Amino acid sequence: MSRSQATCRGLTKQGRPCALATGLDSAGWRKFHTPDTPQCQGVAQTTGQRCRVHWDLDSAGYCVHHRGQSPVPASPIPGACKGVTKQGLPCAITWELNGQGFCKYHVPNASRCRGLARTTGRRCKITWNLDVSGYCQFHRRVDAEAARQCVAVMPNSGRRCPQTVGIDAKGFCTVHSAAKAESPLCKGVLFGSHTRCKNNAKPGYGYCCAAHDPEIATSYVNPSVFADSRLRGNVEGQIVKLFRGRDLYHGDKLDLNTIGAVELDHVVEKQCFSFALQNVKFRDGLEEALDVAVMLRDNIVNQISNLCLTRATTNKIKGSAVWGFLDDSMTGHRDSRSFTDYLLYEQRDGVRLGRDVTRTIRN
Repeated sequence: MSRSQATCRGLTKQGRPCALATGLDSAGWRKFHTPDTPQCQGVAQTTGQRCRVHWDLDSAGYCVHHRGQSPVPASPIPGACKGVTKQGLPCAITWELNGQGFCKYHVPNASRCRGLARTTGRRCKITWNLDVSGYCQFHRRVDAEAARQCVAVMPNSGRRCPQTVGIDAKGFCTVHSAAKAESPLCKGVLFGSHTRCKNNAKPGYGYCCAAHDPEIATSYVNPSVFADSRLRGNVEGQIVKLFRGRDLYHGDKLDLNTIGAVELDHVVEKQCFSFALQNVKFRDGLEEALDVAVMLRDNIVNQISNLCLTRATTNKIKGSAVWGFLDDSMTGHRDSRSFTDYLLYEQRDGVRLGRDVTRTIRN
């Protein structure tokens, strides 16, 4: 039996002959490669482009993923919404319909919320009741411009506290206002300025971190020195190809279509190099330390072998855990906690890392 009779006559996306030998039609084509077939009428939500599927279409010309976008018979309920539910049934809502006859849940081509879902790290799918900034009721609290935000800086991450509820007259949330009353303030100043640090000092220690302790940070190099604003644009394509479009830590496919869902990560964090330089005594002090930092940035830190793409939440959790582990180690506050303990403790938007992910990061 010849090959043309045994397998599909089509070609794969890579231009190779299709190797499938089952489910062929009378002409010898598999449904994925049948020529001159109509294309799905649906529009992909992630890209806004027309769906490319051309098999298993219904009578209206929609694939199984976009049948909810196809027109359906009028609802048996008079004056009901013209939309369809996730199950493909006519919507039964009869109130607050727009001029086109749709309820707020089924308005066609509506803009999606710009926020990220806490559980998945992917873009929110809500399309109704969005504010002027494009956020739904669940995600606008953190991003609303008018909301008062706690002025405290979290010592474990170096980022401003995101709390916007229960802010007192001094600008602190309930957690940080209590901490301010109980603990003394850090004696250090913010890096590159003469502004007094507003963080609480660590227990039995006059500073919030090693970077503010003049006895330790004689040659402190800010991790931002190792940053390159053009780095992701220059290497993203190579990294996607290297890891075959998958997340190095989670193993699943990267969501490159959602803005802000994926970030460039340094496998060995920039904080590691910054803290390493603090333990080196340079003859010319900070000037020589900065020269060494630039050399490390160009030859080690930002090389492809030290880069990957991962979820934004995972990147932030990992960076915060590394910083906390190194800083507590230098100031004597780590006790018996391991690096894994710091990874499991950190969270972002209610998301924590599982044991399988922390094991991959640690190894």
